[in-house]
Amino acid sequence: MFYKKNFKQKFVSMLFMLTFSFFVYLQKVYADEAFVYCAQDKNNWYWLSNKSVKVTGEWRNKKMSQILNLRFFKIDGGNTAVQALQTQCIQEFGHKYKYAQPADSYFSGWYLFGIDDDNIIAGLFEIYNYNPRIG
Repeated sequence: MFYKKNFKQKFVSMLFMLTFSFFVYLQKVYADEAFVYCAQDKNNWYWLSNKSVKVTGEWRNKKMSQILNLRFFKIDGGNTAVQALQTQCIQEFGHKYKYAQPADSYFSGWYLFGIDDDNIIAGLFEIYNYNPRIG
């Protein structure tokens, strides 16, 4: 009887550990990456260094209201990193291309860099309207 009880406890513990390990494995354990493009006020843009510049950080959503969200990329290195990218944009494309902006693909929307939820760097952006439908 003791053997069966002990075996059952070990089995349940092992099953729990395997399940837990599986879910931990599925979680992202690396930083997000973003490509960088340079934009001007008139929605014209170019990839910085022909799409060879990548930065690390984390994609985030800032809730602007009940139904409006602003997606931005919290960049590792903060304001210093963004200023360096802006300088590269201006050097490569001229003073009109003053906005360094993140993209996750060629078809990315207009997103901004941010230092945190309260410090978003200037640029061109889209606000997303979350409007759930019922019924």
